[in-house]
Amino acid sequence: MLRAAIVGLGSWGQVLVNAVQENGKPKGDLIRFDRAVTRTPSRAQAFADAQGMALSDQFTDALDDDIDAVVLASINSVHVDQIVAAADAGKPVFVEKPLAFSLAEARRAEEACDNAGVTLALGHNRRFLTATNTMKRLLDEEVIGRVVHVEGNYSGGYGLECEPGEYWVMRSEHPVGGMTTMGVHILDMLINLIGRVDTVRAVSRRQIVTTEADDTTNVLLTFENGASGTLSTLTITPRHWRLILFGTHGQMEMDGYRHVTITRPGGEREVLDFPDENMERAELEAFALAATGKAAFPLPVDQAIHNAAVMEAVIQSARSDGAVRPVPGR
Repeated sequence: MLRAAIVGLGSWGQVLVNAVQENGKPKGDLIRFDRAVTRTPSRAQAFADAQGMALSDQFTDALDDDIDAVVLASINSVHVDQIVAAADAGKPVFVEKPLAFSLAEARRAEEACDNAGVTLALGHNRRFLTATNTMKRLLDEEVIGRVVHVEGNYSGGYGLECEPGEYWVMRSEHPVGGMTTMGVHILDMLINLIGRVDTVRAVSRRQIVTTEADDTTNVLLTFENGASGTLSTLTITPRHWRLILFGTHGQMEMDGYRHVTITRPGGEREVLDFPDENMERAELEAFALAATGKAAFPLPVDQAIHNAAVMEAVIQSARSDGAVRPVPGR
């Protein structure tokens, strides 16, 4: 049983804890949270007590000898520094997306974990859906032929609910709006299913909100294998998730997490249905297996680092009025 500390106990940190334990009791035999660190303990004390976790506001408490691994659900800008500190203490690290906003920072995190000989795992929970793995298998089988174009959208309405100064609408933490909270998940799906990105063009702006962060972000992508793509995210609309792949022999679409539709050249459609799944429990248990040397984490570190490199190019392009920006290489 991996004894973990959670750093960041806001809404998402609590989702992660709830995924693997209930009332302080683990749901499985791979991982449990014994300790929590958060900036304002008073807001999370009741939750920590109910889950049997010691609570403090000191990051160093997550590195105690009675802790085996660290899970980061902290603010974006501190991820790499916390990864380095955890690695230096010999702790495997699971970090919520984004890993970093630049290739150099992502490499710094990787180097620290490599030098310490500990696991670095990036949290992209959609990788653990049966629907995602089915799509990847069908692409490998060339069910829709060669993929020539992809379109993805992941949006939500939190931009309409936040007040100025709140974390979710701080430009320093979200330099391209919802791309850092939502669109980055679609980006991981594209890297997983299609491959590495070569260049990007990004436009990010505010249509509705008066807070700092943009509410509408659109990206044009070209992939190293020649395919093209579009990726969009908004923070001012009802929640939506959609990914469609256009191939020479058909299309494949994921709309939500439980349905994949394959459209054949003649127009006939096949809908594949999947059960509800606990993505967060699956990714944390996969991290526990990787941290203890029992299995490789399903998201390779080089793909996590490439995601950060693409984000760097997206940010640079958005700041340059949509100019084409190459994705920096390793």
